[in-house]
Amino acid sequence: MLLFLFSTAVVFSVTNAADFHYMMQYESDCSQTSPLHLECVGKASSQDISVLVDSNSAVQYQVQPVIGSYSTWLYSIVLNGDPDLGIEHGNFSFGTHLAREHTFQYSSATMHVEPNTGLAEIYTTTTANITGGSGAFQGASGFLAYTCVSDETYSQSTCSVTVIANQNSLRKRNKNATTA
Repeated sequence: MLLFLFSTAVVFSVTNAADFHYMMQYESDCSQTSPLHLECVGKASSQDISVLVDSNSAVQYQVQPVIGSYSTWLYSIVLNGDPDLGIEHGNFSFGTHLAREHTFQYSSATMHVEPNTGLAEIYTTTTANITGGSGAFQGASGFLAYTCVSDETYSQSTCSVTVIANQNSLRKRNKNATTA
């Protein structure tokens, strides 16, 4: 079985006193709990990411693990019977094995599966709305999109995730509540 893996990136832009920016490489594993339902877990350790654009090799991308905390990604996918569409809910959390107090949740808007590549991989892309958060992401709202390359059973996946979120709406509500 051939498994083609892409590097994964998570990018956050959370407007606060200063912007938060994250890029991370996630590897995930999904279990099929029924013919139309997948439960998945992803993990990314702290890391240094470098991207070099040059005229010879176009783009060089490198991820180096570093000592530090990690992030988990828990998500559930329910296909609606059409192999190209489904609904997904999930969350990303950040911290240590003892405490991951910084989280945000999301719910999918679309999903597309492209299994007819002639290869053993399955390609998926999903867009989703960020529906809330806790800790540093308290009141977060925004948008995420990701693309995954998986083996034919979804038991190994690598996903490129882009997230853009802000906390301004919650900060304004809290400010209005304290001045009222």
